Amino acid sequence: LTSEHPNRTNHLATHLTLAMARGAVELFDSLGGEYSQQAEGPTSSPAQKEACRHFTTAEEQLNQLDVEGCLTFAQQAADGFQSASFSKGYADSLRLMCLAQGVKADLLIVSEEDKSEEVHSCLDAAERLAQEHAATFQDAGDRRSEAVMWLAVGEVSCKHQGSEKKRDALEAFRKARSLARKAGDAVVEATALIAH
Repeated sequence: LTSEHPNRTNHLATHLTLAMARGAVELFDSLGGEYSQQAEGPTSSPAQKEACRHFTTAEEQLNQLDVEGCLTFAQQAADGFQSASFSKGYADSLRLMCLAQGVKADLLIVSEEDKSEEVHSCLDAAERLAQEHAATFQDAGDRRSEAVMWLAVGEVSCKHQGSEKKRDALEAFRKARSLARKAGDAVVEATALIAH
């Protein structure tokens, strides 16, 4: 099939990779609705409301596979949540940035040129971001946010090739589940279990 119908095969590979990218987006817990409600909530500070709106926009951009738009708004959301000392939103924004890098890697795979170095660069950057913040949240004793970062590590590691990275992903999901359980966050725990 590959030799007789190369165009058809390439077309199929492109659709499969794009389906993987959209699937990765769909697996994200769609937190935009939650943050959209918080943006209108009477108890949220003005800074927190603005960060919530940025998060919602970032998620919408990723749903359209606009990776750069997502990264821009997710960074603004992260900065806003950090300034408002709202660690839950900060961690969720960081995970969204990691997911965006993973989707970017998926989209690079379907390029007609060899983009393998850029693919690895995206995945490495996302994994490094998540691991560094996992350590930061651990030092702060913030189990829920640390769990979210290990969830992100697992999601990114799954996209790497090789059995070692798959083992890393399983271990990251295990850590995420354990920490989420201790933090009492059933959603994060279930997400890590499903991803596993």
